[in-house]
Amino acid sequence: MAGYTVAMAKTIKPAIDNRDTLIVPSISLEEVETLSAAERENLVAELKAADARIDAGEFVVYDRDDQRRRFEKTYSGRA
Repeated sequence: MAGYTVAMAKTIKPAIDNRDTLIVPSISLEEVETLSAAERENLVAELKAADARIDAGEFVVYDRDDQRRRFEKTYSGRA
């Protein structure tokens, strides 16, 4: 574990199955292409259209607790 400090190498107890996890720093660098002028215009138009739908009330409010239960069920292998 060269490069990690003692403070970084602490374990925590997650809510799922009482499994220990280890917290470590992670950095991911990726090269992303720059948008062309036409792609940028299209993206801005799509974002404005999405904002207009939200302003018109066309959206769904998700229950945070329900989303958490669905996430935990899916990723704990109990799906």
